[in-house]
Amino acid sequence: MDKLIIFDISGPFANFRKFYTNSSSSTYIVPPRTVISGLIAGIIGKPRDSYYEEFSIDNANIGVKPLTKAKKLTQTINYYNIEIKNKTLRYQVPMEILVPEKRNELVSYRVYFYHKEEEIFNDFLSRLKDRRFIYNPYLGITEFLANINFVSFLDDKSVKKVEINEEDFIEVEGCFNIKYIIKLDTSSNPPVVVNRMPIQFKENRELDLFGEYIVEKNCSTIKVKLKKEAPLYKLTYSFNGETKEENIIFME
Repeated sequence: MDKLIIFDISGPFANFRKFYTNSSSSTYIVPPRTVISGLIAGIIGKPRDSYYEEFSIDNANIGVKPLTKAKKLTQTINYYNIEIKNKTLRYQVPMEILVPEKRNELVSYRVYFYHKEEEIFNDFLSRLKDRRFIYNPYLGITEFLANINFVSFLDDKSVKKVEINEEDFIEVEGCFNIKYIIKLDTSSNPPVVVNRMPIQFKENRELDLFGEYIVEKNCSTIKVKLKKEAPLYKLTYSFNGETKEENIIFME
């Protein structure tokens, strides 16, 4: 990996439906890799369900971390069923909605993106900077439109693969697969959750891969001992006049 795009997405509401639920719309607290893939594919104009292979873990790297604390509210919404004898039947479904804990904030995430195809990578970078979106980005469902803001473009000098010593604790940002964890530092009692999340789909939206992902709920780092094979990268970039250094494990 010799370059990387960083951008932020935010909005007043979000819902990232758990893939194994049918009768309710319970939500993850961070967008799964499949959601970010769809958001990026929509911005560059890929038709629905046409991009799964192009955005597989063999072709694209995606990382995400929460920037604001969020809480869940449950609302009941009406869905329309099929017409029976010229009548359209409705049924009610509970939906969890993510909202910011603080009223003056938005539900916000930082996203890290790389694609090995130059055309896709450069097209997305250009559209992101110029705000030329073919399909509008949204946070899980089309009713929850997203703000999207370019943060930084990193070259090979700012993206470094980290050689891991399995005896050392490392502070990692964001959401990552627990299969890479040897030990979690619990001395500070970090408020973490683990969710089963989709990684990628096959054709016809059939689930191809899923994993167990850990997230720190207070938007802080997670201190862990990692396996050598973890895809850990150190990123250095400037944002709002501040130099940032972050350790990221991509979602795979």
